[in-house]
Amino acid sequence: MFQALINVLVKCKSFSELKQIHALVITFGLRHESPISSKLLSLAALSGAGNIDYGYRLFSTLPAPRVFDWNTVIRGYSISKNPNKSFSVFIKMLRAGVFPDYLTYPFLAKASARLLKPELGGLIHGHALKNGFQLDKFINNSLIHMYASCHDIVYASRVFDEMPMKNIVSWNAMLDGYAKCGDMASARQVFDLMPQRDVVSWSCLIDGYVKNGDHKEALAIFEEMLVLGPKANEVTMVSVLCACAHLGALDQGRSMHCYVMDNGLPMTLVLRTSLVDMYAKCGAIEEALYVFRGVSNGKTDVLLWNAMIGGLAIHGLVNESLELFTEMQIAGIVPDEITYLCLLSACAHGGLVKEAWYFFECLGKHGMTPKSEHYACMVDVLARAGQK
Repeated sequence: MFQALINVLVKCKSFSELKQIHALVITFGLRHESPISSKLLSLAALSGAGNIDYGYRLFSTLPAPRVFDWNTVIRGYSISKNPNKSFSVFIKMLRAGVFPDYLTYPFLAKASARLLKPELGGLIHGHALKNGFQLDKFINNSLIHMYASCHDIVYASRVFDEMPMKNIVSWNAMLDGYAKCGDMASARQVFDLMPQRDVVSWSCLIDGYVKNGDHKEALAIFEEMLVLGPKANEVTMVSVLCACAHLGALDQGRSMHCYVMDNGLPMTLVLRTSLVDMYAKCGAIEEALYVFRGVSNGKTDVLLWNAMIGGLAIHGLVNESLELFTEMQIAGIVPDEITYLCLLSACAHGGLVKEAWYFFECLGKHGMTPKSEHYACMVDVLARAGQK
């Protein structure tokens, strides 16, 4: 029975299945068996089939939780909608006399980054130093990421400088930190000083230039990467396609598409959306539609539909844009604020005042708040129709 339950847990795919298995574990008196309780806790706290609050209740029934169990709950909350709870669990852990290990602190650093609270991260940093983890590369790398994500690049740099031994992850974290903070001169300096570079290093630099609006430099770095660096991955190509889209560089965009296909890169939904967006913004609407239609409806998301609806709208293909919105609803994709912005743009191009009012009112009906862009679109629709 013990092994059978372990096998069933491995195959668990939904929260309702997890609860049923948990009930069986309790019925057979196995809830305190370490391998089963740990697997149940991991599924509840970390998997898509779980629920972190349910996981915490399960954790609370353990007679003597190990540091691994505490870390699982802290990690679960760090990636949840309520990262604050990571710290309350950590405090309970300390009060219970359980000593944190090298995994505890990175999860807390992640929670600090998600909360954008470097002061919390600073407390975690101090606690890690006090407990003798000042030389742990794993913890230091997570602290660099945390400070950089909170735009506290001074502290990130301080952690980096004090590391006695730096690895590729440390350098990448520092490079990414400068890029996130918009300091591309420092990011490039770190990149040039790196003793070795991997695909993450090149991708960080390219993405930094894209996010800071220097699209030509992003493409120049990519060309350099093709000669000197490793093979690009799908993350690199998303940034590169974004640069092509902003520059209207259709020929380069097509070359990037060929690179993806020739190198057998995974055609993720994000990458496909980037291709649709690039082709649409570069005026190749038929090619955008071809990429869009290459995905079955069951594997799409609202971002892909928005890219295509918006692409049709900016080219004045009003009817096609509205028809695609109808198709989107039939496919069961729930529209968001960007969807309605694209539809309002289509209405502006087509002089469709009645339809524009309908879409504008849909925002409120579906619990969304119109933003300045929606109001600007409505003003454009009414002005074009002479309703000033």
